[in-house]
Amino acid sequence: MQGQAQAAEAVVEFSLAEVGFPAKAFYLLGATPLCASSSEARRHITSGAVKLDGDRLEDPTLTFDTPEELIGKVLQVGKKKFVRLVL
Repeated sequence: MQGQAQAAEAVVEFSLAEVGFPAKAFYLLGATPLCASSSEARRHITSGAVKLDGDRLEDPTLTFDTPEELIGKVLQVGKKKFVRLVL
């Protein structure tokens, strides 16, 4: 259990300040260091490899209207790549 707590503290933060809202899920993921491009982000989402706070994202066109609905949440790609969303 202690290892998981340390891993959670080591999550890199990603600032949403440069992201234009409203933003689609694939665009948001492509803006982070987790994916090299929006098209790579779209592929990861449609293949089921992306989670937002533990919930799988299935629709690459899901729209987030404001950054406030994402602040503090953890975006995950695969098993080992994470970022915490901050403003």
